[in-house]
Amino acid sequence: MAVLEMTLPGIAVVYYGEEIGMEDNRAITFEETQDPQAANTNPEVYQQFTRDPVRTPFQWDATAYAGFTAATAQKTWLPVHPNYREVNLAAQKAASESMFKLYQKLIKLRKEHAFMHGKFESKVLLNNVFGYTRTMDGEQSYAVVVNMNDNDVNVNLQELHEDIDSAKVTLTSLDARMKEGDEVTEVFHIILGRYDAVVFEIASSAATIGASMIMLLMAAILRTLF
Repeated sequence: MAVLEMTLPGIAVVYYGEEIGMEDNRAITFEETQDPQAANTNPEVYQQFTRDPVRTPFQWDATAYAGFTAATAQKTWLPVHPNYREVNLAAQKAASESMFKLYQKLIKLRKEHAFMHGKFESKVLLNNVFGYTRTMDGEQSYAVVVNMNDNDVNVNLQELHEDIDSAKVTLTSLDARMKEGDEVTEVFHIILGRYDAVVFEIASSAATIGASMIMLLMAAILRTLF
């Protein structure tokens, strides 16, 4: 979903902890609950009202209290999620691939002209497979395909735009079947893994021919001038 959100037009919002994949702490007991909306109920129904699971301490590292505090108290205001030793910012900075590093790449990609100001065209390619292009004259164009199925799918990029004849993988979701830098020549036959999201740099013969014609025209004009 991060790839989808960060490459669509409009304002992207990243909620607290999403950048490292923090999870709601549903293990918070009624006695530990701080949210008045839930604390004013009872142990049987409080979880229907509590907002505390999304308010737990940020998981900075694998030290005590996830590095959120150096206090010597026996507990924090809300308990740290039990997975903090595996899911924390320090570990994700050190890893070759992580949710944090994916967000860094997405933020950088979002600054490309095609994503900031480009044209947006979308299409449902298959059941639960969504694709769209971000294009802008004179700039690199992109196609984004998101597979929301629990199985591999075969997609055709030419269904997004018939002129696409080659593509290169710019970015993928974590653990995707395709890898960054993969060259794609058979754009009509691309296998996406389960829940994969892939951003492609796309090229078309029409665009190549158009650019060549412009260069030839400029060369002819320069020859007449000099």
